[in-house]
Amino acid sequence: EVPSYWICDECKIQIMIIDQSILLSSACNHAGNKSGKVDDTHVFRQLLLNHLTFLASGVSDAIVAREFLLAKWIDQFQLEEKQTDHRAYEGGAFLDSNILCAHFFAQWIPSEPLGKSAGCKNQLSEEGNARIFRALAATSEIALSFRNLLGVVVKLMGDDNANALRKLAVKAVAQVVQVDPSLMLQPSLRQAVSRRFLDQAISVREAAVSLVGCYVLQDPKVANAFHSSLIARVGDIGVSVRRRVVRIFRDLLISQPGYSGRVDVCISLLQRAANPREEEGLRDEIKTMFKELWFEEGTPKKIKLSNPGVSIATDIADDFSGQDLPLEKIVKISNNEICELQPKDSVSDTPAPKTWRKKSDAVETHQHCETVASQMIDVVAVSKDTIFLEKMVKELFYNDECNKDVKKLICDGMNGDKNHCSRLVSALIEELLQLEERRAGSTQRDGDARLVSIVSTIGIFCEASPGLLAPHFDTLLPYLKADNLLSVEEEAKIITIICRLLISLVSVALPKADVQRLANGSVANDLEKITYKFGSVASAAAVEALAMIARRAGLNAVSEARNNLMKLAETFYGYLYKVKDMTSDYSTSTNGVQSNLKRALSVLGSICQYHETEELSHFPDSELLVGDDPTTFPFLEPSLLSWGILSNACFSAFSFFLAKDDVLTKCAALNAMTGVFLARPRVMLAVENKGVIANLLSDKTHPMAQLEALRCWKNILAAEEWRVESGQAREKMDKNANVTLSKRISGDQDGDSSICGSVLTQHTNRIYQLAKSPHAAIRLAAVDLIGLLLRQGLVNPMETVPHLLALQGDVKNPSIRLLALQLLIREGEKRPDMLRQRVCAGIREAFLFQRGVIPRTEQVTAVTLETDECSGAVRVECIFGLLYKECLSTSKVIKQALFKSLIRLFLFSGFVGEGTHVADSDACDKGSVQRKKRQENQKVVVHPAESSFDLPLLCYASQMLAHLPYTASMDPLFIIHHVSNAITVHGEPLLNYIVRFLGPHLAEIGGVENEDDEDISLEEDVLEKAAKSKTPSRTKAARVLENSNFDFEFFAQLCAKAATMILLLRLKQFLKKVYSLSEARCTEYTPCDKDKFSDKSINIPEEIPIFNNKFEGLIQDSSSPLVLDKDALIRVYAEFRRLMRTAGSEKEKSNSDKPTESAGFVESATRKDPLDAKGATSQQSGNTGLVNDDIMGNIEACRGMKVTPKTRSNPKRAAVTSSKRQRKE
Repeated sequence: EVPSYWICDECKIQIMIIDQSILLSSACNHAGNKSGKVDDTHVFRQLLLNHLTFLASGVSDAIVAREFLLAKWIDQFQLEEKQTDHRAYEGGAFLDSNILCAHFFAQWIPSEPLGKSAGCKNQLSEEGNARIFRALAATSEIALSFRNLLGVVVKLMGDDNANALRKLAVKAVAQVVQVDPSLMLQPSLRQAVSRRFLDQAISVREAAVSLVGCYVLQDPKVANAFHSSLIARVGDIGVSVRRRVVRIFRDLLISQPGYSGRVDVCISLLQRAANPREEEGLRDEIKTMFKELWFEEGTPKKIKLSNPGVSIATDIADDFSGQDLPLEKIVKISNNEICELQPKDSVSDTPAPKTWRKKSDAVETHQHCETVASQMIDVVAVSKDTIFLEKMVKELFYNDECNKDVKKLICDGMNGDKNHCSRLVSALIEELLQLEERRAGSTQRDGDARLVSIVSTIGIFCEASPGLLAPHFDTLLPYLKADNLLSVEEEAKIITIICRLLISLVSVALPKADVQRLANGSVANDLEKITYKFGSVASAAAVEALAMIARRAGLNAVSEARNNLMKLAETFYGYLYKVKDMTSDYSTSTNGVQSNLKRALSVLGSICQYHETEELSHFPDSELLVGDDPTTFPFLEPSLLSWGILSNACFSAFSFFLAKDDVLTKCAALNAMTGVFLARPRVMLAVENKGVIANLLSDKTHPMAQLEALRCWKNILAAEEWRVESGQAREKMDKNANVTLSKRISGDQDGDSSICGSVLTQHTNRIYQLAKSPHAAIRLAAVDLIGLLLRQGLVNPMETVPHLLALQGDVKNPSIRLLALQLLIREGEKRPDMLRQRVCAGIREAFLFQRGVIPRTEQVTAVTLETDECSGAVRVECIFGLLYKECLSTSKVIKQALFKSLIRLFLFSGFVGEGTHVADSDACDKGSVQRKKRQENQKVVVHPAESSFDLPLLCYASQMLAHLPYTASMDPLFIIHHVSNAITVHGEPLLNYIVRFLGPHLAEIGGVENEDDEDISLEEDVLEKAAKSKTPSRTKAARVLENSNFDFEFFAQLCAKAATMILLLRLKQFLKKVYSLSEARCTEYTPCDKDKFSDKSINIPEEIPIFNNKFEGLIQDSSSPLVLDKDALIRVYAEFRRLMRTAGSEKEKSNSDKPTESAGFVESATRKDPLDAKGATSQQSGNTGLVNDDIMGNIEACRGMKVTPKTRSNPKRAAVTSSKRQRKE
């Protein structure tokens, strides 16, 4: 029903304000305050209270809300009364707080609810009441203090003391900005958020990136403001940060195709995807992004966004804000599309004709293809590596992982991708023609670097699907003339791409008539000229194209292409014959001679590679049999050269120059010889019999020649693999009439494909040795060759894995480590048990490899450091971390076996000279004269025969245990448990022995009170105090080391053994601190108990410090003498005592909490009597597997020392003992 009268909310609010003001004024007059003014806030409160009173009869929650607001207001009035102290406000007296308090308190019990007639007149609509509530909220205390609160939150974002607090502060700012996105453009807030992009904590950086990512799509200004910061985070150390940035850029590029920074974004993402160290998941996301952005049909606005909806709906609603339409009629948003609706009055509901829609779609598609083509050209122009982009385009046409259930769907998608790529190629060709038109119309004829970018982009599609370029083939052929006024390098790049396109089209796409036209046209002459002007890459491509044209034109037909090939062979062969006797070392020749010699060898090698001797041997100009042994073929004169004997004659020339003295000529000849091996694999058998291959890989050969040999063998194997997989071998077999059906079935029809691999398998041991060569380039080439041999099944993986594990120690060459790791992971997926069994030995092999490669002055390390260029954050990564995570982390038994094998390295058997170095003055006098002469210098040399352990290996092992990527707290707890046992059984007897060894000597200078005091190791002695000085050896306490009766060499051996215990003590403290493990938790852990739920989780900090495994001045390995500095020995001794005291105090504190706990059983038994601990030790060794019979040597050594009854410390007795000793001497 239409009401009899209607008042809008605006007028109704004004009327109600006047009515409420009159009511409040009358209440004030009744209370005696005639001069009071009515505040609008109080009026709004009364209006809101009336609305809640009206709802109280039907809504139960309205009563609670009404009473809460009344209580809050009354409390606020009382607080204002105390603060104002009845003083009048400036500009006039307002209502007294007591009056307002009484007024609202009188309404606590609501009167009878208003009737419907009164409600219609005195009640606002829902929108009106919401406006009143917002007005009251704007005057609240929290709203008035918004700027201060936001400033506090922004300040907390920069608190360097708590990572979690900074992360929560960033998330709080995100909640605030979600209400008001314009705050992101404020300079102060933008700078504060940008600084969090460089935060040391990964979680804070991720929160900051997420904050910015929510608003870059809503406002282009935000995207431009944070562009450089987001680009820098593409290479962030944290995977979560990189993944978040990739998703942000994906949505940004799809929603804004014209984004100004799109080129930088695409280049950064392509470089990240091409990084071999990047995770597969993130690489797949980048690949998916580019497929959606460039290689899917349709315009970007139809593609699903990661954050769809809210901001776009708001923008569309603002456009229709002046029209009387509800919001749901203006815009309708779904996850897949955005459909804009217009008023019915302005636009008819009749759909547009189909022809118009088709034309509109065609125009949009064409514009989209032009935009994508321009973007790809810009990206290729700046990008240095387009391999990842080429692989991605190939995957659009070749999907080997098709499932039968979705095969039809994938094939349909591939057809759509091909159509879209065809349109992209057309757009690229159009861009090329427009560029040529601009160059033709320009008054200054010069080169344009964009031409290289366009042709390079076309070459990406050429590698994936050459058929796309068949309609545009004639447009690209003129670029073979190389008259584009570009540099030699740029012209060579264009020529190589066109030649590759020519090879692909001639082999599969072009009809034979077009091929014959090319063979007899100017293309053959252009290809011939290329070999005289450009480098080896362009020349090889030109020769291959020329040979392909001659082959497809007809072997028996006389064509210009075949004549050009023979002409090239005669020219360059004649030059080789001309300079063959010029010198034995061409490095002393002119640059022109060296360049021409290299070009001649390169071109002849390419001609031999595509020279089909078996099919051309029947030519009448063949004077010698093609099947003869080429190693015995003479170096013929150029006049005797013919097509049939070309391969043998060239091989003879290559062998001649391979014997020259200069290494560059050797490498060029070997590279040319590879062409003969590729065309005639059986030649490698003859070369192997002559010992040429063994000679090239030997240590006598120059490293550059070794490197070239490894590369050549790899190219040969890769070419044979491609020949078989591409079907060329089968095609050649089908054309050969001599191969009968029975031979084809028998499997010996293509025996040449396995000859090269069989020959190289005879030299696998030498290839393994080259994988550990001192030269990094040789190591990389050897590992690359080993990977190819593994893939083809030509080497035994069980023999290869140890060498690949050793290469994990190549910390200075990440590419070698990563390539070896990829091979290991691939083998681990096939044979997991085999790899797990060899990891322990591989860790030691990596140490030995590293020690053999790095200089002796550097310490072997088990970690690599990766520094973020922007934030400066350093990530410490164990060299076996990725292998541990991929292959070992899932097996508890294998992990614990690895831990125990590493800890076993620290256990030693017996003390040096056990029972002989006691406090006997007569024994100390023997050999004192000779000993004094050896100790005149500061440093002492001890031969390695006197030491049974390798300290650098132990430093390496401790660092390995400290930085392995543990996935559960049971892993560090297991290590701490066994380390504690080793310290108890080995460390404490060693400490007691050292103390009793030094006791008589320190007593002479008053360093200790009693050599037999049981608490002597619990106090700081004079040597520990001396260790705190800058040069401990110059202190008064260090003079005891220079006494004639002091055995310094034996003390050095004791300190060296103490260093092993120091590493274990440091490791225990490091693991407890990094993974937040309390002493009680470490004590409660027992390996044989069932795993607890808490032991399966782990607290991994965002930044892990580097474990300290160094001893300054203490250098030792098993292959060189032990060089010991007195200062270093004193510091080692002091640190050993200090760490042992700390470990003892922590254990006593833990035992005091649980006095009956079994963790201290071995320690108490050992302290009481080493022999009494025998049973406990045996029982413990059965649990841990670490304590063996060698421990009893330590116990016997302790028992063999002079031990007097324990007495309390007494200064007088110490003085008496010292005087008796002096009289005896």
